Amino acid sequence: MLAKKLMIVLSVVLASLALAQHAGVAGAKGRGVAVNNDQLHGSFNFEVRKAMRRNGEPVVDGKFVWEARIPSNNTAVRIEMPECREFAKDGDTAAFGGPAVMVVMRNNERHRFHGPLVVRVGDFKAKNSRPNSDRRDKISVSFRANESDVTYHFEGAVREGDIEVWMRRAD
Repeated sequence: MLAKKLMIVLSVVLASLALAQHAGVAGAKGRGVAVNNDQLHGSFNFEVRKAMRRNGEPVVDGKFVWEARIPSNNTAVRIEMPECREFAKDGDTAAFGGPAVMVVMRNNERHRFHGPLVVRVGDFKAKNSRPNSDRRDKISVSFRANESDVTYHFEGAVREGDIEVWMRRAD
C-alpha cells in the first residue's frame, strides 16, 4: 500500500517537473514610438514574462509605461502598469494586462484614474527590414477607468524601436 502511494506521488512529481520543463518562459519586451492612422504618436516601454513554478503554478511579472500627446486638445496621457498579472502568447503576438493608473493632463488640470489595462503586441518586423517596411511591429493599448466611463484606446504600428515576443523552453 505504501509503495503504491509512493509511486503515485512520484508520478505526480515527475509529471509536474516535465510540465514545468516543457512550459519554459514566455515574454514580450519593447521600447519605442508607435503611430496610429490619425498620425497620433505614443511612446512605450515594457517588459513582461510568464514562467511556471515547479508545482505548475504560473508566475507573471513585468511593467508597462505608455505616454501620448493629443495636440488637437492639448492633452497628455500617461499610463503605468507597475505589475503585470496576465500574459498570453500566440506565435508572434502577445496580450498582457493588469491594474494600471492613467494620468490625463489637460489645460493644467491633472486627472488620475485607476483601472484595468490590456495591451496587445505583435512582433512582425523582419530583423533586417527597412524603417518604412510594411512589416511593422504593432501595439494596442486599452484602458477603462474603474469608477467612471473614462476609456482610452490606441492602436498603431511601431515607427521607432522594436517589440520582441519570445519563448524559451526550459531544459
